[in-house]
Amino acid sequence: MGRTYIALDTEATGLRAEADEIIEIGAVKFRDGQVLDHWQSFIRPSQPIPYKITALTGITPQDVRRAPALYAVAPALLRFVGDCPIVGHSIEIDLALLKRQGVQMRNRSYDTFELATLLLPEVPVYNLAGVAAALQLPIPTTHRAVADAELAMHVFNALVGRLQELPVEVLAEINRATATTEWSLRHLFQEVEREAVRSTFSTPLSAAGSIGSKLAAAGFSQTEFDLGLIHPPETPPPLEPDDDTAQPIDIPALLDALGAGGVVAQTFPAYEFRPQQLDMLRSVAEALNNGDHLLVEAGTGTGKSLAYLLPALKFAVQNNTRVVVATNTINLQDQLFHKDLPALTEVLAAWDAQTRRPAADDAWSQALARQSGRAGRKGQHDHKAAGSAAPQEPPFRAALLKGRSNYLCLRRWAGFRKQTPSNIDELRTLVKVLIWLPTTHTGDRSELLLVNTEPQAWNKIAVSEEGCPLHECVYNQKGLCFFHRARVNAEAAHVLVVNHALLLADIATGNRVLPPYKHLVIDEAHHLEDEATDQLGYQVTQHAVLELTTELSHRHGDHYEGFLADLRRQFDAAPATRAVPPLRGALPPLERVHVSPRELQALDQILEQLHAACERARPMAHEVFTCMHRLLEAHSEERNEYDKRLRLTPDVRKGPLWGEVELTWDNLNLVLASLLDDLNRLITVIEDLDAAQSGDLANLLLELTNLWRQVETLHSRMKAAIANPSAGAIYWLSSNARDETTTLHCAPLHVGELLDRYLFQTKRTVVLTSATLSTDGDFGYVRERLGLHTTGELHVGSPFDYVNSTLLYIPEDLPEPNQPGYQRQLEQAILDLCKATRGRALVLFTSHSALRTTYRALQRPLEESGLLLLGHNLDGSRRQLLERFRNTPHSVLMGTSSFWEGIDVVGDALSVLIIAKLPFRVPSDPVFAARSEQFDDAFAQYSVPQAILKFKQGFGRLIRSREDRGVVAVLDRRVVSKGYGHTFLTSLPVCTVRRGPAHNLPDEAARWLAPAPAPVAEE
Repeated sequence: MGRTYIALDTEATGLRAEADEIIEIGAVKFRDGQVLDHWQSFIRPSQPIPYKITALTGITPQDVRRAPALYAVAPALLRFVGDCPIVGHSIEIDLALLKRQGVQMRNRSYDTFELATLLLPEVPVYNLAGVAAALQLPIPTTHRAVADAELAMHVFNALVGRLQELPVEVLAEINRATATTEWSLRHLFQEVEREAVRSTFSTPLSAAGSIGSKLAAAGFSQTEFDLGLIHPPETPPPLEPDDDTAQPIDIPALLDALGAGGVVAQTFPAYEFRPQQLDMLRSVAEALNNGDHLLVEAGTGTGKSLAYLLPALKFAVQNNTRVVVATNTINLQDQLFHKDLPALTEVLAAWDAQTRRPAADDAWSQALARQSGRAGRKGQHDHKAAGSAAPQEPPFRAALLKGRSNYLCLRRWAGFRKQTPSNIDELRTLVKVLIWLPTTHTGDRSELLLVNTEPQAWNKIAVSEEGCPLHECVYNQKGLCFFHRARVNAEAAHVLVVNHALLLADIATGNRVLPPYKHLVIDEAHHLEDEATDQLGYQVTQHAVLELTTELSHRHGDHYEGFLADLRRQFDAAPATRAVPPLRGALPPLERVHVSPRELQALDQILEQLHAACERARPMAHEVFTCMHRLLEAHSEERNEYDKRLRLTPDVRKGPLWGEVELTWDNLNLVLASLLDDLNRLITVIEDLDAAQSGDLANLLLELTNLWRQVETLHSRMKAAIANPSAGAIYWLSSNARDETTTLHCAPLHVGELLDRYLFQTKRTVVLTSATLSTDGDFGYVRERLGLHTTGELHVGSPFDYVNSTLLYIPEDLPEPNQPGYQRQLEQAILDLCKATRGRALVLFTSHSALRTTYRALQRPLEESGLLLLGHNLDGSRRQLLERFRNTPHSVLMGTSSFWEGIDVVGDALSVLIIAKLPFRVPSDPVFAARSEQFDDAFAQYSVPQAILKFKQGFGRLIRSREDRGVVAVLDRRVVSKGYGHTFLTSLPVCTVRRGPAHNLPDEAARWLAPAPAPVAEE
């Protein structure tokens, strides 16, 4: 753009500006994409360089020993930078490090990380290399200051190119919204807009001459123009299933398709034939044909998704019915919808090409490709089917449906963009959505990267969970509502992919969330009880009360602000005046509503009462939660840094401190009840106005109704938990150790009864599957927990050869976890094993405290042995740690609960799995404690089976392919010293098991992992 910039990067002893020091600075001067000059210097720190930094950058203590101090090179650096704008990835960290050490730069700065989050919402990893890869830029092999600065330069130039592709109207509105803010990128956006105007028009766009204004004159809103959807998209017809006349699918034909040499193998040369997969497919197909309920445990590597998707698709298409597939994790949901179902499009197209008579065109293949294209964000997947046959049956349709709050509400968005952002995260959210809106086909928030408190801003523009009267929404009337379109696609789908949360929300709302269905597949079913506990329960915080009442009304100086104040500003007792045309890029303000003085007086009276109620509610909520916090502290036995929990049992509710909670709640209860009554009166008054059904007032009325529902839900939940507890519910308090936030929780005591009555009994076919459903070959525990009664069972083993791939070693001489000396000997065993195997190890803990204790003890000795130690919540996020673990040889990764499953590291990078302790739940957990009371022998009937399923999940992290080979070390001798320990071991796949002293473990592991000797060539 004709301006000279400086790309800057620093390497430091860490990322904490308040504590770490710079060890290298690199800078690149450039203009119009061309490098003009470089500047680089090592810097001598006053603290040692951590091993992690040397491993990451290659900078050693020897490199900086004779380097100058920062103050010595600062003048040269400042001369090089001059007054040029500074560019860098997370540049605020570099500038903060420099400032703390006395080098302050007041130049404008542009952060390529922030710019990437605005312009590249689909990038999986937003570090510099991840963004560069998304932009298809070459990535340097060394992580050094100059190399990273030059890469940041290329990333910046590419991102500016993306900026220049934005419509001028979008740039103009962004600049209008950010003009008076301190947002660091506003100058860049202004510069790009000025250049766009100069290169496109001889004179600036005027409101009268812009495309947007011409569309507005024709009756189209600015939002519709941004969408690029002047006409609603074509919608498929809904399915009209007749499950009473269902025709069974041809199971032998399905088995042939999936068998060796079948159509799947012909379509995908890399396909591996697995007899276990055929067994599962047969059972799923029989369940669909017969209307059965089935439990399937399918070991790692079975390929269970294909085993249930293929019969589900054939059954659904053949009978014009719907099969719902529910997963727990987003990763599996995305895999099914974006990978497996489009792949099956090709399979079915090839199958039909072989089995159907030829036709004049390939309409079937084209239709299949079009429907699979709906899976992608762009709506375009060009899967060309084999052959040119046109089958007689219709193509299958697949859809992905999420909860309401995942979709952008165009009605709420139209109001949001007319207002001035109240904070930087609202501003960033506004910018992100303005850029994203013309490109999205789904309106799904997963296509955006929302960070910090941006999700709170999203909640203001998302479809309300309390519901929206779609028949009253102009955007839905024009076919533009994202949620309604997703619902229409779901109603037309043969296979509908949802998550467990939405499946359970459908139960909670009386089946008003999902379209009608009779056939259900639940994958990752071992999570269903926990997810039902979360979804069928609730939690309330003081922040929720404050946020909701503040959104309604809050004092700002000598006047009120918030939704109620915004609502009042729309009313005027004087005749409406002609609106002034908006500036270029600006949207017209909200329409004024003319009412009589009497009507205005009635509104003001109600609004004054509402303002007062909101003001009273906040301090009263503070009193309630302060009393709860005192109660929690008084009963807590955990006098440490960690979170605290207290189950609200009848005994606790009899104490004097609970009496204080009830007393303060009585006051808040009255205020919330009054607030609801006044909101109801306000809604009634506005509904009676002539202007209530049109324009901005109609939208404000819908928003007011949603806020009433939120207050009503909050009120009823607090009232139930404090004043009217149910015998079928568990109530407890928890506090967050970081900010001492107290939360009130509720969960159902028995989810199995609810699932059986409202889910399983209402479906003709139910298939529940996971890699971990049985304990010692028995499904009894899962049956009892999920309320399953008349259900078939199938156990499908893994196709992996665990006997030859996996060594399970159990040291028999370690103390048990509760015995003296356990922690010290655990640390020694981990250290010796990791040194012998040169890292490549994942260590699983059951608590953060145990992880941190072990991490502190082993960091230095491991690093002295050339091994990189990575700790969960100590060295980065879960995704960052896994990425670094995969790509860093000789590393050791320590993780807690979330690392026991969902980790997929193939190959030598993960060759050793260490289970520090059997994963029993904490007995003081309120839900665990309450449910334990329902058993005669809670430990044997509830605690042990639950721990076994978690143990099996952890074991499954090691072997992820046929070529993998590794060692599992269980450092909890209770698996051999306790009677129940045998069940843990027999629940695992059959592998090579050895027992012995801990000091033999390193040699045994090293021998097991040693490469096989090369064959001797014959002479």
